Amino acid sequence: MQVRFDQIPDEGLELDSTIEPAAFVLEEDRDHIRMLEDVHFKGKIAKSGTDAYLTGCVSVLVELSCSRCLDKFAFPLQCQVEVHYIRRPDSLAEEVELGREELDETVYEGEEIDIVPEIRDHLLLALPLKPLCKEDCSGMCPSCGANLNFERCECAEERENHPFGVLKGWKAQRQSTKER
Repeated sequence: MQVRFDQIPDEGLELDSTIEPAAFVLEEDRDHIRMLEDVHFKGKIAKSGTDAYLTGCVSVLVELSCSRCLDKFAFPLQCQVEVHYIRRPDSLAEEVELGREELDETVYEGEEIDIVPEIRDHLLLALPLKPLCKEDCSGMCPSCGANLNFERCECAEERENHPFGVLKGWKAQRQSTKER
């Protein structure tokens, strides 16, 4: 979504936009994150001199994979967006080391500001690190791969009968011997 800098009035420009998911697709994440609906952005872009300030809220329903059971589930994603755009100086070299205060600024060129990359970045940062289909997800059996949310497996009994099973109570037995 492009916003022309010269069309932003002094009081700012209200934005209420729907953006197609195709604008946000990342090749490396297409197997992990899928947008189930259009992205909705509601906010305002204001200007001060040659700088522009974008503030607002973005929301979308995404499909994620649970980190425990690997099932797909719908997740409502919503986050606040705040971006400070500065015009790229003509004398700026291709590679420049940025100072600490410049790390929060986004450079734009020409008369149009593309707000989609920053909205995408904010959405990616708002994703949960360990997505869970539900808080009490039981995950998968490490032996047979059964989804423990829907079925019980016989592997739990087999794990109790493994050769090191006799050591299970060893620590407690040793502590009771020391107390005597």
